[in-house]
Amino acid sequence: MFFISMAVLFAHAGVFCFVWMRFYSGMIPDPFYDQGEVVIYAVLLHILARVYGGYRIGDLRVSEIIYSQVLVVIFGNLLAYCQICLLGRHLLTPLPLLVMSAAQVSYVVLWAY
Repeated sequence: MFFISMAVLFAHAGVFCFVWMRFYSGMIPDPFYDQGEVVIYAVLLHILARVYGGYRIGDLRVSEIIYSQVLVVIFGNLLAYCQICLLGRHLLTPLPLLVMSAAQVSYVVLWAY
């Protein structure tokens, strides 16, 4: 189950890496060499998934796994947006993160079934 959980985490981090490189990296005056944000995002999602029980794949029902993973995605992306705005020193458009959130939630639902 560990490898399945890490595959989901790396999938989320990969989608965030794409969104970061494509939309936000050029707007940030002092990025962390363009990779620090992805590592921080992955660590943040890992911590949130541990707190909300997103890694308890064999113990919880499918609906509970989906609920916990959706909470992880929503709170993680909300915190990532706050971080992006702080690094950018002004409010940036949240549209890429909203589309990314929808893609991540749909991936979680497909993955859980």
